[in-house]
Amino acid sequence: MSECCPVCGGELRFVIRRRDRYAYYRCGRCTHVTALPRPTEAEVKAFYDGFLFGRPSDRQFERRQRQVNEDVRRVLADLRERAGLVTRGRLLDWGGGTGFYANALAANGFDVTLMDLDAQSTAYAAEMFPGRFRIVTGDPADCASEEKYDVIHCCHVVEHYVDLDRFMARFRDLLVPGGVAIVTTPNQQCKEFLFRLDWLLRYLRMAGCALPAALYTFLRRPWICCDPPRHMHAFNRGSLRCLFERHGFEVIACFSESAMTQYYASGRYRPDWQIRRPLSLLRLPMEVYALAGLTLVRALDRNRLT
Repeated sequence: MSECCPVCGGELRFVIRRRDRYAYYRCGRCTHVTALPRPTEAEVKAFYDGFLFGRPSDRQFERRQRQVNEDVRRVLADLRERAGLVTRGRLLDWGGGTGFYANALAANGFDVTLMDLDAQSTAYAAEMFPGRFRIVTGDPADCASEEKYDVIHCCHVVEHYVDLDRFMARFRDLLVPGGVAIVTTPNQQCKEFLFRLDWLLRYLRMAGCALPAALYTFLRRPWICCDPPRHMHAFNRGSLRCLFERHGFEVIACFSESAMTQYYASGRYRPDWQIRRPLSLLRLPMEVYALAGLTLVRALDRNRLT
């Protein structure tokens, strides 16, 4: 295995092999986790054909819209207070999916363009938010347009890219000099998995070895949220900062966030208290455990900076 770390160029060290053809590797320098071998372009295109789209019910739509509006208020506060952005300008919602963030950002005065490679998601955005923002179906990294943006909003996208150098080169080209980018990604070093036992078990079962051995390896060198061909990378604060600084960006702030409970997200863990059958009673203590643990993780972690 001759590939170097896609973030810092350091040596990649084998972590564990999966049940499929992939294996996890960890950089000895920046501790970034990635998966090898890399999927082909055709495999990636086939995987994302409709993968990101799930049509919400009317109730889910309203709840999602309220949540995103609250999230965007926090985004705007950081753009103003940390990045000094006063005037609204052109904004690219990179990988914006079904358009909820694009719609909320447009409502706050930005001239928004949404780009996403999932045609089903962009069709839904056009249907539900007609005329609110421009929509381009396709990978922004392959976009031939020479238009540049004052702000790029990129929420849980970077970890999906096989080629991080290609992603960063296009990212830099699309941002005006002095522009501001907000990038979020799951945190490989979060402790949320300690309280989401069903989630943890799903990741452990990806490993091609017995659960005790997988758990031992995972606790020492976690690969949380790296699940190729979907997520090809698992970042941490250090590796994310390193990636952007290596490509000429000034990092204003790097927040520590959990994996599912994001810094820019108002949602909390929603326990399932419904008793559908007698065995459901066995789940209730685990829901209490998850709620207490995730509340603690969020309280201790959400405002830490590097």
